[in-house]
Amino acid sequence: MIDVGDVYSTSVTVYDAAGTPADAGAVFCTVTAPDGTVSSLHVLHESPGLYRAGVLASAAGTWQVNWRATGVNESAHDETFNVRDPAAFPVISLADVRAHLNITDTTADDELRRIVDVASSTGEAWTGRVFGRRTCVDVLSGSGPFLALKACPVLSVSSVTENGAAVPADGYALTSPEGGVLSRVSGWSARDWARGSGNVTVTYVAGHHVQPPTDVQGALEMARHLWQTQRGSIRARANNDPGMMATFSVPLRVQELWNQNLMGSL
Repeated sequence: MIDVGDVYSTSVTVYDAAGTPADAGAVFCTVTAPDGTVSSLHVLHESPGLYRAGVLASAAGTWQVNWRATGVNESAHDETFNVRDPAAFPVISLADVRAHLNITDTTADDELRRIVDVASSTGEAWTGRVFGRRTCVDVLSGSGPFLALKACPVLSVSSVTENGAAVPADGYALTSPEGGVLSRVSGWSARDWARGSGNVTVTYVAGHHVQPPTDVQGALEMARHLWQTQRGSIRARANNDPGMMATFSVPLRVQELWNQNLMGSL
């Protein structure tokens, strides 16, 4: 898991029929960006059979790398990597998780960052609310005076377009920030959105300026659960702490914390 702007290093080793690293006739490497754009990478030949390339991670999402060796020692290798969204503010920080787990070095930071993402997404699925804060873009179908945005609570609406035309700020109203309901208005009166399929695009910021403390503590406890199950240590602890039993993908302690602010599934 890397951030936008980082360089992802990818490499492949080509082997001959005897299983010894050996050069191929030619080696090519392409990368497919999250938007589907395919580009070729500059390949470095570092030693017999070993080839390396770098990918500038310019956008968030899942990237795919495709290696192809042709001619002698023909072979292929594919891999993927994920790039974090820079516009998303996590509900718990890497430093928060280190402190909660009493970790004093940075050797496990990559794993902890993945755990932060999983804990946050699990909390969102459980409570029906955004954990942290991020910019969202919804493509919705107009019908009636109300639109239900996909993420909530909503902090602000940046822009709205209807049938490709910008809707002025006085042409819509955030009727329910907590529930993510956007209304079409004209003056003091409600009006219908133009009917259509995928004809309304809303860009908005969802999440919290200050997340409920039970959400934060639940995310930290979820991170602890993920960390300990990865190391096989939670079963012994669970004997004295049923709230963290490994038989639950979301432990009881975390459920009790998150249940205090349920909204329903996102």
